[in-house]
Amino acid sequence: MSEIESRWSAEDLERITSEGLTVEEVEREVALFQRGVTPIRLVRPCHEGDGIDVIPAAEQESLLGLYEKALAAKRCLKFVPASGAASRMFKEWYRWLDEGGISDKAQGDAFAGDLKRYCLFSDLRAFFAAQQRDLEELLDKKDHATILRGILTDRGLNYGGLPKALLKFHAYPEGCRTPLEEHLVEAALYARCAGNTSRLHFTVSSEHQNAVRSHLQQVIGTYQSRLETVFEVGLSIQSTGTNTLAVDMEKRPFRDESGGLVFRPGGHGSLLANLNDLDADIIFLKNIDNCVPDHLKPETVRWKKILAGFLITLQDGIFERL
Repeated sequence: MSEIESRWSAEDLERITSEGLTVEEVEREVALFQRGVTPIRLVRPCHEGDGIDVIPAAEQESLLGLYEKALAAKRCLKFVPASGAASRMFKEWYRWLDEGGISDKAQGDAFAGDLKRYCLFSDLRAFFAAQQRDLEELLDKKDHATILRGILTDRGLNYGGLPKALLKFHAYPEGCRTPLEEHLVEAALYARCAGNTSRLHFTVSSEHQNAVRSHLQQVIGTYQSRLETVFEVGLSIQSTGTNTLAVDMEKRPFRDESGGLVFRPGGHGSLLANLNDLDADIIFLKNIDNCVPDHLKPETVRWKKILAGFLITLQDGIFERL
């Protein structure tokens, strides 16, 4: 056993290996925590002509047309990091749940008023109705703790345990859409290639992979029919080999209650490996919760196409020189 390995128990070494990491990599991470990161020194702000290209209005239509024409030959794809958990969205609600309710009257009234505007309201009402309980009555009684348990916990809608991809975000006359559905719609609007195919790739966490796949199977047929396109959708999981060892305030390896090492998932940069495995000429990158309802989509679609046209001009210049 090497000197480095001797600093770790057999259980530690097994855990490190199971994460897809090496002892040397974990040692490097600990040393980086202890040494700290040298901050980047900013030289000057970016501005037009120095770090920022401004597309003149006179060129926008031609770039848009260039991209539309290129769709016949280029393979486009929309890449969506979708492993983000929803729990952080409900930080205040979790605090109220831990406190047994909402003590502040103004906050309680605002919660009750806003709740009826959320897409989850009808599902929450149906959940309580199945228990022979009335949601409006719970609101009148200001039984916020019961309502919050119904929203956040696995005894109810389990919104605190779902990925953002599966939360109901936007309301429409025909029903509510999840972010996953909104990205399907967007892909059909600006990433539809030859053969009438709209291609997407979602990165998901391993524990939610089956739920995401199931939701896609439930909704994809409806959107293919409505949008008159064929969706090709791929899923991949962020490699545990990109996880980082957690450390405590003393910069020592952090351990759980059983003494085991704790690893945290890496950020979006860890998905570069997933991105590199994809085959496409143009990839649109957009996070799962960066989605808008239909009435706001035209501006998004227009500028995605213009920027893609601008990218094609850069590609053509590079390829010509090569």
